[in-house]
Amino acid sequence: ITDIVEAFLSGQYEHLEEDKAAKEGIRIFHDKQTKVDEEKIVFILSLGLNDYMSGCALEAKSADDEYSFEGAIKIAVQKLKEAYPESKIILMSPNYLGLFDGGTEEINGHTLEDFIKLLEKMNFELDTLYIDVYDESGITEEN
Repeated sequence: ITDIVEAFLSGQYEHLEEDKAAKEGIRIFHDKQTKVDEEKIVFILSLGLNDYMSGCALEAKSADDEYSFEGAIKIAVQKLKEAYPESKIILMSPNYLGLFDGGTEEINGHTLEDFIKLLEKMNFELDTLYIDVYDESGITEEN
C-alpha cells in the first residue's frame, strides 16, 4: 500500500502495473486541473486479503517497517494525513474468503482473522473510520 500512496502523493504512477485499479484512479486525479477541496476527499483503503494470502508479516518490527501489514498501514495513513489533513480515511476489512479453509488456515503463522483484528485495533490508534466488510457484508461460506 505504501507504493500506491507514494504514487498518489507524488503523481509518479507510471511504474504501477497496468491492471492495478489504483493506477487509473491516480491518473484521473492528477489529470484534473481543478483545485480539490480537502474536506471532500475520502481515502478508502481496502486491506488484508492479499496480505494474508501472500503470507505478509503481520506486526511491524520497527516504526519504519513498510513491509509488514501493520507498518505499511501506519506509514500510508500518516502520509495521507500529512498531505491532506482535512480528508477522511477509511480502513476497510477484507471480505469472507472461501480459500484456505475460510481464512482459518495459518499462513506464515497467521489467520485472516488476525489481520482483521489488527486492522480494527489500528482503526482506533490511527483515528480513521472503519468498514467491517467481513462481518457486515453478508458474504459467508453458505452463500
